[in-house]
Amino acid sequence: MRVSGSASSQDIISRINSKNINNNDSNEVKRIKDALCIESKERILYPQNLSRDNLKQMARYVNNTYVHYSGNCVLLSACLH
Repeated sequence: MRVSGSASSQDIISRINSKNINNNDSNEVKRIKDALCIESKERILYPQNLSRDNLKQMARYVNNTYVHYSGNCVLLSACLH
């Protein structure tokens, strides 16, 4: 958020709070669904048993800029297990 001009700290805090507070959880649900990124091709990219070739394929896919950061977490988790 960009604040320009002369604004009191109280005004800035109220503007930040008004953007963050939401009475329902719809934004959180949308964020979680987006992070899950459930598509049919993910089943192919994230197989049950991983080989070195599977990990290379996952790394190429995860490094695409459109993928959510959760893809990086999946890849890291797969490498650590």
